[in-house]
Amino acid sequence: MLSNSGQPFRSSARFAARCLSWFALFALLMFARAATADNMCAPALVGVFGLTGPPDFANQPEVVATNNDLAVPAGFGQQLDDPRWNGSWRQDFAGGGATEAGMRALQDGNVLYLSFLVYTDPTATLTAGGDKVFVGFSDGTKADLAQIVITAGEPLRNSPSISGSTWFKTINGGTIWTIGAGPLGWVETGKIRAWSGDGTHAWGPAGGPGTGVTGVRWAINMRIDLALVGAHLGLGGALPRPFKFFSEISIATPSGPATYDWPLGTALDLSTGVPTFLITNWGNATADLTTCSGTSVTWDHIGTMPISSGIPSTTVYYPPKTNPNDFVAVLTDTIPISHTVQARFRLANWGSQIGVGGDWRDILPPSGGNPGTVLNGTPNPNDQIVWHCVNTGAGDPCPTLASGQPKDQCLLVELSQAPAAVGVTFKQDSARRNMDFVNASKFERSAEISIKGLAPLPGSGGQRDVYLYVKAANMPKDVTAAPPGGSAAGQTDQGRPGATAMVAGQDGRSDKQPKLPPTTYERLSTSYPTYEVHVYHTTGKTRQEGGKTVTVLEPQVPFGYFVQHQGDLAGWEHSLVGEGVTLELVAPNFYHVKVPDNGAVNVHTKIVACQNHFFGLFRCCCSLGRAQPGGADGWFAAFGLGLLFAMRVRRRRRGDS
Repeated sequence: MLSNSGQPFRSSARFAARCLSWFALFALLMFARAATADNMCAPALVGVFGLTGPPDFANQPEVVATNNDLAVPAGFGQQLDDPRWNGSWRQDFAGGGATEAGMRALQDGNVLYLSFLVYTDPTATLTAGGDKVFVGFSDGTKADLAQIVITAGEPLRNSPSISGSTWFKTINGGTIWTIGAGPLGWVETGKIRAWSGDGTHAWGPAGGPGTGVTGVRWAINMRIDLALVGAHLGLGGALPRPFKFFSEISIATPSGPATYDWPLGTALDLSTGVPTFLITNWGNATADLTTCSGTSVTWDHIGTMPISSGIPSTTVYYPPKTNPNDFVAVLTDTIPISHTVQARFRLANWGSQIGVGGDWRDILPPSGGNPGTVLNGTPNPNDQIVWHCVNTGAGDPCPTLASGQPKDQCLLVELSQAPAAVGVTFKQDSARRNMDFVNASKFERSAEISIKGLAPLPGSGGQRDVYLYVKAANMPKDVTAAPPGGSAAGQTDQGRPGATAMVAGQDGRSDKQPKLPPTTYERLSTSYPTYEVHVYHTTGKTRQEGGKTVTVLEPQVPFGYFVQHQGDLAGWEHSLVGEGVTLELVAPNFYHVKVPDNGAVNVHTKIVACQNHFFGLFRCCCSLGRAQPGGADGWFAAFGLGLLFAMRVRRRRRGDS
């Protein structure tokens, strides 16, 4: 998100306090599509010093709620964040800041280690039979697709409470699928484990399930023996690399499953009870790591100059401001030589979009009738693509806003090979950013929920059902204790972006053992009070689950805020309401709204830091325009004001006597 604050960017220590209110650089779910994104390059084991070998969950017992973990190093195997996942291939389902789900992979000879992580789940607890993962393996002709379901409730810590009894098979590349009979040999349920809920050592219990160090809501780890896969497919040996691979994370919501498929852009259709998709659309799993190399751009590396602690600013100057703007994309992974990579910069209104096909507008001047692009390199470093524009004087003009258009905007950056270059590959060729850094005590902003670019559904009546889930972390209603890793949430400076990762043991654990380095999102959502709105729209598709027909939802770009508050803090209040539309509360923090086909609606977010007043005698979220629910705050406020008035009158009388 880019901000029209009209103020220059301050020091890095104040970075979080600046409204990154400009490009809502976070247009999320249509996760940065990569030219080589269809390759899963699971690397060989790396481990960490003193811990060799693969993640050890399959060899360690479950930790039941009344027991502690085994002593380390054996205890590491019971943790979702076992340091032996170090160096794994990772795919995050995100594209601007907030990670909704993700997967990681390692290999050890013929054994593949997979981890599926869910960061955003609109239900308060695990949904029996509804929270699941699909995994498929194929030689290109024959294929098995297994459904892995969590069968127990929370808390789960290295739990074998998994069912893999439902599976499907094809022998003709996916033209015809049938339901598998009997057990599936390579689904060794004792070697597939689940985590969820309070007490899981991947995250701390502060604030309830799914909050803390990584924010993971639930997860499934798998140990897959490719020799067993090959035997079941009748290959006469282990499934050789490269092989075809597919996965889906299916998250139960109050209105149907939200699905995250890999490769990106594929979709598992189970409307008839069996899959209907071809193996040619699956991704490639390979040991050749060069196929997953290339140039990348990520959400935390796009914005405007200056760059502080590795993260660009998001302040943009619009007329009548005369300041120029420098839009920037910082390239990572393989840094190309000068003038071989070009970038396209586009904007959309702050809020939720469907992705690249949504209402995005180019900000670079057209070049020969095509959207303008700008090259990497001189006069900037080869890892930067910078476009300089002016609001006055000679040069490329900066983007302007149409009448009535909000000043808060999202940014999308897309990379491509320059016309004169050859042989450029991309590991991640686009990024959006829609997480903003904002200030409390009181923060308000409108956001657009857009389905522009989606074809109308048959029989829709001109509207589509859209659902919004509000996820707030490190924002307790009452601040009574410090959260993991620091002072009471938001009360003091949580540390600027790019700061050193949290040290081990900050999730409430007593030991100080090594941890996997967190992603930027994990680090920021741990350090800051974080408010996110995740958006899903109906697809017109259904699937059979548990003998029932359920509606399939598709996630679209979420948006949200990392909140900074200095000074006294008693707790947090937040709200989400429609502007001219009614948000129907379907479940806690889960709303339904009708959006016109190829249109949008606006919602209004409000975040307030509650404070203690009158020497701490009462707590008030006064900037909400009302007393804290419960009635006591209003009474105390009136009492306190009356007391001050009486004291002032008494002093005046003394002065008159």
